[in-house]
Amino acid sequence: MGEKKKVTIRIRGQEYTVIGEESEEYIKELGNYVDNKIKDILEKNSKLSQTMAATLAAFTIADELYKTRNLVDNLNKIINEKDNEIEEKLNIIKMKETEIEDMKTRYEELSNKLNDANNNLSDYQKKIKKYEHALDLKEKELQNTQRIITELQNKLYEKQIELVQTKKELEEFIRTFDTK
Repeated sequence: MGEKKKVTIRIRGQEYTVIGEESEEYIKELGNYVDNKIKDILEKNSKLSQTMAATLAAFTIADELYKTRNLVDNLNKIINEKDNEIEEKLNIIKMKETEIEDMKTRYEELSNKLNDANNNLSDYQKKIKKYEHALDLKEKELQNTQRIITELQNKLYEKQIELVQTKKELEEFIRTFDTK
């Protein structure tokens, strides 16, 4: 607790000593407020006694206090409602943050799978190029083999023709030889 202070205030020309923990300026401001309330009431109705004016000032200040308390209560209710809304929004934000973290984790997993798939694709593409090259070589070899086969078939055909001619010549030779 703060240190207690004695402050002298003046209300309607009479001095009062007030003891309180608040600052001297604050206590004097309260005294001026009460003095001005009493002064306002007396200016509106000069027939009132000091006691009556003080009582009406106390009533007016009590009215202000009650209205202020009601306002504070209403504001506290609104603040509590807003606090509840904020808490709900914070819970939603936390849930969304969790969802975002889950999505980030899923994204990383999918990104890793994509990288693996790209690496596999690259390996497969290299293998395909290797097989395509081997296929090209085999096709060239096949073409060369087919060319050789065609040449050999042509030679065979030529040799068969030669054989047939040689057979004919031999037969003629044998006939000519048999006729003699």
